[in-house]
Amino acid sequence: MNRREFIRNAVVTVPAASAISSGFMEAAEDASGRAAERYASLTRPLKLDLDGQWYFQEDPKQVGESERWFEGGKIRARTGLVPLPWQLAFDDLRPYSGTAWYERSFALPTDFRGNRLVLIFEAVKHTAKVWVNGTLVGGHEGGQTAFQLDVTDAVHPTGVNMLTVMAIDPAEGMSFFMDTHSLINISGIWRHVWLEGTGKTHVSYAFTIPDVDNGTVTLRTGISRQVATEAAHLKLHVQLKAPDGDVLEREETLLLNAGAISGRGEFGIRLDRPILWDLDAPQLYQLQVYVAEAGHESDRASIEFGMRKIEGRSGRVYLNNKPIYLVGGGLDPGPYGGAVDINWHLPPPYALPSDEQIQHDIRTTKSVGVNFVRVPLRSADPRFLYWADRMGVLVMQGGPWTPTEGIVGRQGLERYKEWWTESVFRDRNHPSLILWELFNESFGINWEMFKAIAAELYDHVKALDPTRFVLDNAGGR
Repeated sequence: MNRREFIRNAVVTVPAASAISSGFMEAAEDASGRAAERYASLTRPLKLDLDGQWYFQEDPKQVGESERWFEGGKIRARTGLVPLPWQLAFDDLRPYSGTAWYERSFALPTDFRGNRLVLIFEAVKHTAKVWVNGTLVGGHEGGQTAFQLDVTDAVHPTGVNMLTVMAIDPAEGMSFFMDTHSLINISGIWRHVWLEGTGKTHVSYAFTIPDVDNGTVTLRTGISRQVATEAAHLKLHVQLKAPDGDVLEREETLLLNAGAISGRGEFGIRLDRPILWDLDAPQLYQLQVYVAEAGHESDRASIEFGMRKIEGRSGRVYLNNKPIYLVGGGLDPGPYGGAVDINWHLPPPYALPSDEQIQHDIRTTKSVGVNFVRVPLRSADPRFLYWADRMGVLVMQGGPWTPTEGIVGRQGLERYKEWWTESVFRDRNHPSLILWELFNESFGINWEMFKAIAAELYDHVKALDPTRFVLDNAGGR
């Protein structure tokens, strides 16, 4: 392995504020005074898988909360697999919509102790409320986007911990982001769940903006801490591993003033010989960010990205400055039964697709000349994007198929923007993903109002991610 050192010190001063604005609001102060962050896809050394069999109990009369089912041991009606919509986990609940409860126990591994503990749900349809050992730790609205909860104070470092989730999915699915009720109901914990250990001063996100023309990549990274106390000088060490094994290293200094719970840094890294991501050679870079405080490493997190450029010029689409003809098909309107990534139309046992199934689908799709696939109506399966990055297929993230009257008002639009923020934060480092589709066949709103809403949402998504196409509406007008 070749190793070259690129060290330059820079000081970034962050004002004492509860949040950073301008489209990169990675943290805000919650009621406890801690940093409440959006989920961003980062790989960390400490991860505890919480998939598997959970206790389950439906609650059609919505008595669970008043009867304190969250205290543990009261949800014992049956067990079912997580992740999986309850409509597929239990045949008798195929038509059920409403409230249901999940519960499981876990023990904290020894190496997690002393760390900040974060509970991550990839998706719970539609609203979730979460308790750990009977303590309410937070919740989320939106059945297609990932969320995370800081559970540090609620987890017992030794002994058994009880995790309880109340999921509510009303029968009326309309105006919910990326609604799927029109094809098949999906309810409950239908994507993966895990626990992560991070440093108390930690990386909250890392986003790369490749510049193929100039041979550089810009890194935007956020740092958060649980408690805003005195000022802190943080050392950020960045290690970039190229597809050919070459390694670049970079060091920055970030100053958090007293009272600041979060900050961000942005700087460029020059690559001597950029290795591009392309359909026939989907090469990936690996980037790690280390955070050190007072001379000791506090946290490390990593991402993958590709050096690729997608743009439109003179009515043509260009990939890495070469014209490309997009041939769409294959997975559209979606694998495994339309709006949900599960083989619901085949005999049970039902489950999320395996890595082998995803690879088979991508390989088959490419074999007929298709290079561009659309994931409609729901957020793409992270494992699908993982393999699309490695196998070389372009992806369009579809928008919702639902009446848009629910976002006409300011409150509804702000909620819709927040859900799009969650989607972009999760997936914006995937080189295979080249287009965000804001709406699918929007209806129920007049044209002039729609143009205003779409323009505002377009600007919002572009501020979060300037590296991709943004489509206002796929048909319907």
